[in-house]
Amino acid sequence: MVAGDVRATGVIAAQLPERWQDMVVRTDAGSRHGGADQTLMDDLTVQTIAEVADQRITAALDRFGMQEDVGAGLDAVVSALQRNQVDTMLIVDDPSSTEQLWVGPASTEIATDPRQLETMSVADPQRVRADAALVRALVGVGADLTVLGPDEAPDLTDGVGAVLRYVDASTPGRGNG
Repeated sequence: MVAGDVRATGVIAAQLPERWQDMVVRTDAGSRHGGADQTLMDDLTVQTIAEVADQRITAALDRFGMQEDVGAGLDAVVSALQRNQVDTMLIVDDPSSTEQLWVGPASTEIATDPRQLETMSVADPQRVRADAALVRALVGVGADLTVLGPDEAPDLTDGVGAVLRYVDASTPGRGNG
């Protein structure tokens, strides 16, 4: 958000890195004068953030919906994280969740069953909250996260899904389990 004189905001926006220039919202709202009412600027900022968030959620859900029966549910997401396939993980914000997963020392050492980790040579699998394990693995593979409200994705299996970077013949859900 860049506010102020139209010429000045243009100069500032032009100086930003190219990857940010499409995200800049320029406005003449706001003032630096003492006693100026910042309400308009505050309202515009909140509205802009909400619009961008809605656009990101819609885009992630659309990309997820275009996949053919892959990346849906806890088992599929864990498998995709193990294989570094996750581009964007979708997760429903549910603080009451009691789901748990097993993890090893490396970020991609994540499983629904400790025996899976033992076959990966993890000596001492640890049981942790599923959301914490998923986010840890997500950071380790450099993927994005989209947090959804319960009403934004009511049909999301297990409250989690993934938009995949790639799909190959061994990707679960491709008719091979």
